[in-house]
Amino acid sequence: MLTSLVEKLSRRLADVRDFLAYVQAVSEFLEPTESRAQDSVFIKHATLFHRAHPVIPRMRYGSAIVATYGALEQFVVNAIEAYVKAVRASCEEYEQLPDTIRESHNTKCASYASVILGQRRDVRLTLPELVKRWSGCIGKVQGYELNYEVFSHHTANFRHSLIDEIFSEVGVGGLSKSCLRIDEFRAHVVTSTGISDIENRPLADLMATVDDLANRRNDVAHGVDGDVLDMTTLMPVVDFVERYCVAIAAVLSSQIASIRAITIGAELGKPLVVYNKSIPCFRVVGGSLSEGDWIAARHADSDDHWSYGTVQEIQIEGQRLPRIRVKKPIAVALRVDFHAKENQLFFVDKRKFSL
Repeated sequence: MLTSLVEKLSRRLADVRDFLAYVQAVSEFLEPTESRAQDSVFIKHATLFHRAHPVIPRMRYGSAIVATYGALEQFVVNAIEAYVKAVRASCEEYEQLPDTIRESHNTKCASYASVILGQRRDVRLTLPELVKRWSGCIGKVQGYELNYEVFSHHTANFRHSLIDEIFSEVGVGGLSKSCLRIDEFRAHVVTSTGISDIENRPLADLMATVDDLANRRNDVAHGVDGDVLDMTTLMPVVDFVERYCVAIAAVLSSQIASIRAITIGAELGKPLVVYNKSIPCFRVVGGSLSEGDWIAARHADSDDHWSYGTVQEIQIEGQRLPRIRVKKPIAVALRVDFHAKENQLFFVDKRKFSL
């Protein structure tokens, strides 16, 4: 689910980049030239363009700021709900949920009820819906459902501190700092900010691009005049937001895999060998496994670094099988949809796989 959210974010930000490039191209195309001096159609459009030229930079700036912030906000909202849903899927009983999620759910349900009663326009639940799910959790009803919408409700713009805060309320502490441990994002922060000693700098300095975007979005929405970023300055903002969200997804994916391994995981062990970075081979002594089943791997360098996905393909002695039921030790090759290594420890869903 997080992968699809990243893909959606990337498409929205690609639209922003295309828009900025389009406005720039139009500006360059409609520059008067000697060869077009007698072209009446060109002269008409060029005149209209240059009449509006003083406001074009501000309009381009405002549109890009609002669209980029909107992409960030929607990603964060969807990501926190997707994270809680993934944790819920690993906990058949309400009491199995992490304490932080249960406590936060109770607090936020009470607050959200007040929001509903206040008849705010941004509510996404009715009071009966909220109470039905909430009472089902408290009453330990089988097949309970959380009010996922309450976790993402917010009344302020998403600066990095607020993003960290709402994720800490579901047990993901220090999200932005964790993002900086993702090699790709860390390298981008160093390059884009020019800050090489990031361990010794305040987090606010490193995440200033996100905070500045939220401030600018607020100014644009309220008609506040301020400095206008040109295209060469706007593009890096779009890039930073995309890299940040990709890092958030990576951190959440790792956290989800860790929780699932604890709650529903059966240890498959380390692979005998890995082919093409995606086909780990195991000696399986017994159990059942099917294509599409959940599988995760804990990285050797950190107990907190996980990858997870699904079994894409199963082979025994070169023959593809959609499902296997192993009753005696045998070598099994699994193709997975993440980067697999020989020093990783793999887990599968114990509810489907019995050793």
